[in-house]
Formats: sequence, structure tokens, C-alpha cells
Amino acid sequence: MLPEKRYEFSGFTLDVLKLEMYAVGDGIKPIRLQARLQVLRAFIYLIENRDRVVDAEELWSFAREASKPGSYSDEVGRTLIYDCRSLLGDAGKQCIRSIAPKLYRFVCDVKETRLVASPTIGSNLAQVTAERGSDNRVLVSGIENVAGLMKDAFAELPIMDQLGKVYEAQHIDRHSDYINGSLTVTARCLLNAGEPESDLPDLVHYSAKFKTLEHPIYCRCLSVSVPRTNGSKETMNCTLIDLDTGTEISTTSIPVRSRHASSRREWLVFFDPVLPPNSGPFRIDVQYLVPGFLRPLKENGKDELTHYLRRAPGRRVNFDIILYAPASFRRIVMLPKVGRTPGRPMTPLELISHGPPPPRFRGIGWTDIVPDEGADYGVDLKCE
Repeated sequence: MLPEKRYEFSGFTLDVLKLEMYAVGDGIKPIRLQARLQVLRAFIYLIENRDRVVDAEELWSFAREASKPGSYSDEVGRTLIYDCRSLLGDAGKQCIRSIAPKLYRFVCDVKETRLVASPTIGSNLAQVTAERGSDNRVLVSGIENVAGLMKDAFAELPIMDQLGKVYEAQHIDRHSDYINGSLTVTARCLLNAGEPESDLPDLVHYSAKFKTLEHPIYCRCLSVSVPRTNGSKETMNCTLIDLDTGTEISTTSIPVRSRHASSRREWLVFFDPVLPPNSGPFRIDVQYLVPGFLRPLKENGKDELTHYLRRAPGRRVNFDIILYAPASFRRIVMLPKVGRTPGRPMTPLELISHGPPPPRFRGIGWTDIVPDEGADYGVDLKCE
């Protein structure tokens, strides 16, 4: 979710709601600068995180356009920084400072102005009705008590309250026909202490292509499960693309924390406009930054990667699981979950089709997953 702000710095203005940047000056009419969406998103991320150093891959993960396939490389990272600096001309290197190889920080003074977003999302959600259908399930056309729910965060709210009406009804998992998907994890927590990136959070990337069925889709519930470390903070960014038109659909995220599952963090992501029935295909891309997501591999030599993906009865969905682990770490193997997740290891050619691994990492993958009805897509991980 992008912040609803306007940034002013060093003779430039960046309007986040409009995704437009202008060069400004005394007595001079603002000039709109031509920039790729990826570059503007990179500026937003650098400015929002200007109190710390930002890693080039972390920046690329947020900035990249989800509709365009690709993977990170050092050259991609350098190009993104170069394009950002070039947009600012002489002020480029002054604002975006190189702290170390592949580490950058936005250092210019910034004036922030909070903007008022379009009322579209609020008006959609305000027209809420929830009725019980013939099968005793709650059918939702929005959310009740919008004023109370549209907060930055609300702790200890049980999932099955008002939000549960959406969680159990009109979200993607229950009213979509999935085409394919993948779960890719870059386990940076397995790097040895002192190595570059060893203190960075693990990168979890979920992607799926789907079509809507007979109901409109208002939201998607996204979750990640990992033991929480004191002081750690997970972040999530979701992008939704209409693949027919190539347009990005606006999303608004609400964090949810359940008192009954302390290791599970969830977000409800609302779509504006609502996805109409029998439409698509759409592609959803979710990037999580999670500290110590695969720490059990380092501590116990075993872990798992699983993803729950609801599918129509008898429907097979192509879903791949990829793990990038440090080349210096012990060898890791993927194993099928007994009786639930048949499949096979990816060939090198299949693995490279997802893009090359990050520098100093090696990849393994699992494909042809056909779990039993109602079971997760997943594999067990074991160190040898």
C-alpha cells in the first residue's frame, strides 16, 4: 500500500496518489517529469525509509512492476539507482547517497503533506450489507463498521468478527479460479554473521494468476506464519494487475492480529475498484519482508514451505515452490509432504525459468504439486 502523501525536496515534488513527480522553482510553473512507474515507486520507498540504509534488492522488490517478469541482479539494482538519480539531475547523488556497495540512503530534507485519498474505497465499503445465505454462509457485499476498521492497525481483533464475514466469504480464495502460482523465498537469515545482507529480513514472494467467478471480489486475505522475534517487524506489499489491460488496480491493506494465533500475521487487502464477476485474468504479487522466516533451518536443520490455495473441485492448479539459500550454507533438500503433496524436484531448466538466483545464493524448487483436496501446497525442508 502506497502512503497517501506529497513529498517536497530539493526543488522537486512527488505526489504519491497521482504517482507524478514535478520539478519546481520560484516563479516557475512546475514541470512534470517523465518517469517509469518503477522509478517513482523506488523514490517512495527510499523517502519513506530515509531513516535507514536500504538494500538495492529490497528496493527493487518494492519498486518493480509486477506485470513484468524478471528477477534481481546487481546490474538491475545499479540501473534502478542510476535512473532515480538521473531524474533529479545534479541533485541525484546529493539526495541518494551510496553508503556501501548495494546500500543506499535518501539524505535530503523532505517536507511531507498528508493527502486526502479518493473516497471510492470508503464509499464502496460503507455500503455494507451482510446476509446469511441458504447454505448458512455469510454473503458479503462489503464491510460493516468501516470507520472502526479503516485504521492503520488494530491489535487483538479476532479474525471471525466483522472482518471474518469477508474472510469467510467474498475474497479471492473462495470466488476465484486459479490458473497458476508460485512461492519463492530468499533465505537471507541463513547467511553467516558478518556477510553482506546477513542482517536483512528474508524475502517471501507469492504470485498467482486467477479469474473471478460468479461473485465480485472485494479483498484478499494474506498471511505469514513465523515465530515473532522481539523488536522485529514484518512488511508486506501487494500489487494487483489486470492482465487484459495492463493496468494496476489500487489496493488498501489492513493489518489483522489474532489473539488465538500469535505466530500468524494477516492482512486484508481491499481492491478499488472491486473485481467484477467473471473477469480476468488478474495477477497478484505479494512481497513480504520477514525477519528469520527460515531460521529453524539454521537452528534445527528442518522446516517447511507451504501455501494454502483454494481451488475448484477437480481443478488442478500449477503451483511451484522455489527456495534460494546461501551457497555457503549446508545442502538443503525438498521432500514431499507424505500423503498430501506429491510432486517432484525441478530440473535446472525449470528452475532457471523463474530467473537466476541472487548473487551468492543457489536455488532448489518443487513442481507438479497435486495435493489432496483441501490440503496445502507445500514441501518439507531438510539439511543434509
